[in-house]
Amino acid sequence: MSYLSPVDFTEDRAFTERFRQTMRGDLELGWLDEPRDRVACPPQNPRRGLTFRDLDVGRYGFTEMP
Repeated sequence: MSYLSPVDFTEDRAFTERFRQTMRGDLELGWLDEPRDRVACPPQNPRRGLTFRDLDVGRYGFTEMP
């Protein structure tokens, strides 16, 4: 799968500067400051083990993603 963007990101100074900072190891970790919920994710069927359906809990679940 490919994507042809209408924007030339090589000419976007903010994008290229942020990319360079990321490559140097200066990562943007602001998303870690968000409050987190404590959830329990036990396997529904112990013989089968932990599955993706078992992890689909609360805001962390993949069905809640936009």
